[in-house]
Amino acid sequence: MNYLRNVVLMAFRAARPDVVRPTAKMIRDFDQTLFDLFDEEVEAQAETNEVELDDFSRSMLVYFSDRSTSEGIDAKVEDAFIYFLKVQPEP
Repeated sequence: MNYLRNVVLMAFRAARPDVVRPTAKMIRDFDQTLFDLFDEEVEAQAETNEVELDDFSRSMLVYFSDRSTSEGIDAKVEDAFIYFLKVQPEP
């Protein structure tokens, strides 16, 4: 998996609340979708925001990006960094 499993599970549940019996493949596919959508932009904005990307921070930023209601991937990721820097989540 590209991200911390528990973070992917939370994102999956938030995105698909009616799926209460997801298969392992569904979770892996969702993880890959998150990667395809957000990872490149998270990487690009990390330096600007002076955030060191480790498994935890990358996973949290992707989760926050996925939950954003902004339009466009860059705006969603920007929202994620703003929130991340404000709340400073801890592993």
